[in-house]
Amino acid sequence: MKKITFIAICLFMAVACNNEPQKPAEVSQSATPVSPAGFSSSEVEPYPSPVEDLVPIPAAPVAADQSQSPDLTAYPSRTQVMYTSEDDVKKRGESVFLTAANAELTGEKNIAYAAAFQIAWDTLIEKIVKEKIQLEGNPRLAQILNAGTISKKDLSEKDYFTDAGFKKDGIEQRVRDGLKKKFNTEPINDIRLGHPEDILAYAYLYKNIRFEPKFEREHNFSFFPAGGRPQRVEAFGLKSYKPHDKIQAETAKNIKINYYTAASFVVTIRAKDSEDEIIFALIPREETLGAAIKKALSLRKENTDMAEDDSLLIPEIRFDVTEEYKELYKVVLNSISGLPPRSYKITKALQTVKFDMDYEGVKLIAEAVIGMSGAAGPGAPRPQPKFMHFNRPFLLMMKEKDGQNPYFALWVENEKILTNYKRI
Repeated sequence: MKKITFIAICLFMAVACNNEPQKPAEVSQSATPVSPAGFSSSEVEPYPSPVEDLVPIPAAPVAADQSQSPDLTAYPSRTQVMYTSEDDVKKRGESVFLTAANAELTGEKNIAYAAAFQIAWDTLIEKIVKEKIQLEGNPRLAQILNAGTISKKDLSEKDYFTDAGFKKDGIEQRVRDGLKKKFNTEPINDIRLGHPEDILAYAYLYKNIRFEPKFEREHNFSFFPAGGRPQRVEAFGLKSYKPHDKIQAETAKNIKINYYTAASFVVTIRAKDSEDEIIFALIPREETLGAAIKKALSLRKENTDMAEDDSLLIPEIRFDVTEEYKELYKVVLNSISGLPPRSYKITKALQTVKFDMDYEGVKLIAEAVIGMSGAAGPGAPRPQPKFMHFNRPFLLMMKEKDGQNPYFALWVENEKILTNYKRI
């Protein structure tokens, strides 16, 4: 049985500038160079948290299954993209890129947000810098990270590992030992440091969820991307729910309809034995990803079961994306552990997300690296069946049932990340 797996890793490596210059860590070549989420380096007012007022939606308590560690070497890859400039992002409209939750929804791009980078940034502040990180030029992304849209309280402690420290204090081995003990795995990226004063901040999130029973498949599902021709893609769900069918009835127990109109709907899948919710929202496009998240969560007012002849179909999704946050490659203005100001500079900032969702489950791997140099009762009228087909741009979120904010969000704008897409 395939499982839903979420892994997020974030690294922060640093080299003191007042020592012999160190060669910046090289970017992995496993991804084809292409382009980053564009944040200008101009000085702007800090963004408020885009989901700061969200309230968690109560859900039935369930237990997480974390018994197995993921196979990181055999991960299926559909797309491999490296973003290296804001201009390239604008040119490459079909690509997925990872960014902060207030990224603009332009009607062209698939946009994803994962929490790994934020947690590593927060750990760096907590254990090393001791205050919000101030960068030369006050880049917008640093402002967003300092404001924070998610925190450790949105995640169960058993689901993540994070640490930060200097090479001279054995941070590299602490990270390896911590991952081995907690998740029986190794770091995905190279976390080796060069100089004793180098800094590593690291965060690793791990989710392991399964769909039981498996959903039905639809091989000829039509998806209508914004401004494009319809595409035939793979999808999963329940094509036409029949309560007397034992397998369908068991599957439907994991589905809750939170909101429904003929034009918009929000559906939550709570996988068996999991604390996590997978939320799908077909709603009008908002200005930003954060606004879409807030809107979708605000609509989750019901917990209705599937009714007879209801139909739910969701496209299968697969992508492999790496983003390089070059806008963070700035001098750190804070004094770090008694060293003079301007002793450190960020020279490496990466985040990778591999996402694979189908009728059996979802696999999600996210890794970030930052380097620093210097649902009618009997007799009631039968309602009309609900057709919840996610056949045009929609929002996908993953959050813990008691968490206020999602730790992963994806706005699906076009077919480029959908499985086996073919023009109709």
